[in-house]
Amino acid sequence: NQSAKVGSAKLDAGEYRLSIDGTKATVQKGKTVVAQSEGRWEDRDTKSNYDAVLLNDAGQVQEVRFAGQKKVFIFSE
Repeated sequence: NQSAKVGSAKLDAGEYRLSIDGTKATVQKGKTVVAQSEGRWEDRDTKSNYDAVLLNDAGQVQEVRFAGQKKVFIFSE
């Protein structure tokens, strides 16, 4: 619904695919890789009710939550 940043890449509003392999997150639009970033997994006390992408005030993606999961992915940058 709004633009965001992953690492140093600015992503315009739209649909993207997020793949996470261990500590490396890759964002694709169609078949094109548009951003990559490092991060880590953390456990929360409760499961998330829905998929969510949390942004800071500058529009930088900080965290991704997954419906029904206690684990969240925290972006390093």
